[in-house]
Amino acid sequence: MGDFGENLRRQREALGVDLEAISAVTKISVRLLQAIEGEQFERLPGGVFNLNFVRQYARHLRLDEEKIIAGYRQATAPPPVDPQAPPPRAAPSTQWPVLSAVRQQRWLRLWVPVGLLVLALVLALAGGWRRWRAAQVTAVALPKAASPVPPAPAPLAQAQPAEAAPRAEVGAAPVNLEIRATQAVWVSAAADGQIRLRETMKPNQSQLVTAEKQIWLWIGDAASVVLTLNGKPQPAIGEKGHVKRVVCTREGIRILAPAAGAESSSTPPADGRASPNL
Repeated sequence: MGDFGENLRRQREALGVDLEAISAVTKISVRLLQAIEGEQFERLPGGVFNLNFVRQYARHLRLDEEKIIAGYRQATAPPPVDPQAPPPRAAPSTQWPVLSAVRQQRWLRLWVPVGLLVLALVLALAGGWRRWRAAQVTAVALPKAASPVPPAPAPLAQAQPAEAAPRAEVGAAPVNLEIRATQAVWVSAAADGQIRLRETMKPNQSQLVTAEKQIWLWIGDAASVVLTLNGKPQPAIGEKGHVKRVVCTREGIRILAPAAGAESSSTPPADGRASPNL
């Protein structure tokens, strides 16, 4: 580890801050913070992202951002070129030596007749294929003596409406849920089984969660949020201090039965037992 990463680590330890706390504030993963301290810059995304991560890290540690950025540029700069070093050796040439005029004439006398023969063969095959294709087209155009009348495509026309129903289901409107906090409240949300939100929302903060089928919610204080489903305001889901679990679909919001001890708990448990997905 060089001086750049070692200085950052010492400053962080002097402030008594761990990487997890910095990650929670800056939204930079612990793995990337470890790469910055370890000067393993190849593990970072690269470009302006690296500069932004280093700047946020320095700001959180109360360091001079421009000085830290300059140290990062110096740590990632390529090594200087030694003027005394010998120049790199050129790769050996792989080109064939130029043929002499006599050998070129021999090659021409050999390959020109071969090329003409191949060309004549290609033209003959092309002409034969055109004649065979014309014969096939003529045979198809001749009417058949006992050709049966093709059946009417009525069954296909009747089967088309049955196939249209699933396509209408695919284009159904999604579930759009707006969550607005009236005061600080813990909220966890999962859309179609995927976690979309898990944080303590601030007063007047809004979050929009979208799903195709349903949204699961675990709310630490039922009276601290206002829900709007597909543009329609929803009634209150509970009283102040009550933990609520709800399921939101296109049809509306359904409040689930409280888990054991959940009504009196202001903060949901960390294991997320609100549903299989929370």
